[in-house]
Amino acid sequence: MAWTPVNDSQIPRWSTGGSLGQFVGSVFGFAGDRPLNARVRPNSKLIDVCYRTTVNGDDITLAIADLGIGANANTMTIGGSYEIE
Repeated sequence: MAWTPVNDSQIPRWSTGGSLGQFVGSVFGFAGDRPLNARVRPNSKLIDVCYRTTVNGDDITLAIADLGIGANANTMTIGGSYEIE
Protein backbone atom coordinates (compact mmCIF):
# COMPACT_ATOMS: atom_id res chain seq x y z
CA MET A 1 0.00 0.00 0.00
CA ALA A 2 1.47 3.35 -0.98
CA TRP A 3 1.09 6.09 1.58
CA THR A 4 2.28 9.59 2.36
CA PRO A 5 3.86 10.26 5.76
CA VAL A 6 2.09 12.63 8.13
CA ASN A 7 3.78 15.92 9.00
CA ASP A 8 4.27 17.00 12.62
CA SER A 9 1.63 19.71 12.20
CA GLN A 10 -0.95 17.10 11.11
CA ILE A 11 -0.68 14.95 14.24
CA PRO A 12 -3.89 15.17 16.26
CA ARG A 13 -3.80 16.37 19.87
CA TRP A 14 -4.77 12.91 21.14
CA SER A 15 -1.58 11.36 19.75
CA THR A 16 1.26 10.86 22.22
CA GLY A 17 5.00 10.85 21.77
CA GLY A 18 4.93 12.67 18.43
CA SER A 19 3.77 9.62 16.50
CA LEU A 20 0.57 7.89 15.48
CA GLY A 21 -0.03 4.71 17.47
CA GLN A 22 -1.07 1.41 15.92
CA PHE A 23 -1.87 -1.85 17.65
CA VAL A 24 -0.33 -5.27 17.08
CA GLY A 25 -3.07 -7.89 17.01
CA SER A 26 -1.07 -11.11 16.84
CA VAL A 27 2.58 -12.15 16.64
CA PHE A 28 4.40 -15.39 15.87
CA GLY A 29 7.98 -16.57 15.66
CA PHE A 30 9.91 -13.86 17.48
CA ALA A 31 13.06 -15.05 19.26
CA GLY A 32 13.07 -12.42 22.04
CA ASP A 33 10.63 -9.79 23.18
CA ARG A 34 7.25 -9.89 21.44
CA PRO A 35 5.80 -6.79 19.76
CA LEU A 36 2.97 -5.07 21.59
CA ASN A 37 2.35 -1.95 19.49
CA ALA A 38 3.69 0.06 16.58
CA ARG A 39 4.18 3.77 15.95
CA VAL A 40 4.34 5.54 12.61
CA ARG A 41 7.06 8.20 12.70
CA PRO A 42 5.97 11.65 11.54
CA ASN A 43 7.62 12.94 8.35
CA SER A 44 8.78 9.41 7.55
CA LYS A 45 7.60 6.12 6.10
CA LEU A 46 9.10 4.18 9.02
CA ILE A 47 7.15 2.22 11.60
CA ASP A 48 8.70 1.51 15.00
CA VAL A 49 7.64 -1.84 16.47
CA CYS A 50 7.68 -1.75 20.28
CA TYR A 51 7.30 -3.95 23.37
CA ARG A 52 7.01 -3.36 27.11
CA THR A 53 8.67 -5.17 29.99
CA THR A 54 5.76 -4.34 32.30
CA VAL A 55 2.14 -3.50 31.60
CA ASN A 56 2.53 0.10 32.73
CA GLY A 57 6.11 0.52 31.48
CA ASP A 58 7.43 2.65 28.65
CA ASP A 59 7.46 1.46 25.04
CA ILE A 60 10.85 0.09 23.95
CA THR A 61 11.73 -0.29 20.27
CA LEU A 62 12.22 -3.93 19.29
CA ALA A 63 15.86 -4.91 18.71
CA ILE A 64 17.27 -6.92 15.81
CA ALA A 65 18.19 -9.65 18.33
CA ASP A 66 14.46 -10.16 19.00
CA LEU A 67 13.89 -11.40 15.45
CA GLY A 68 13.52 -15.11 14.89
CA ILE A 69 14.83 -17.12 11.96
CA GLY A 70 12.94 -19.50 9.75
CA ALA A 71 10.37 -19.53 6.99
CA ASN A 72 7.43 -18.33 9.10
CA ALA A 73 9.29 -16.27 11.71
CA ASN A 74 8.47 -12.69 12.65
CA THR A 75 4.89 -12.53 11.45
CA MET A 76 2.51 -9.98 12.96
CA THR A 77 -0.76 -8.26 12.30
CA ILE A 78 -0.71 -4.48 12.70
CA GLY A 79 -3.96 -2.54 12.84
CA GLY A 80 -4.77 1.13 12.92
CA SER A 81 -6.52 3.81 10.99
CA TYR A 82 -5.71 6.46 8.44
CA GLU A 83 -7.35 9.55 7.04
CA ILE A 84 -7.87 10.34 3.37
CA GLU A 85 -7.76 14.02 2.52
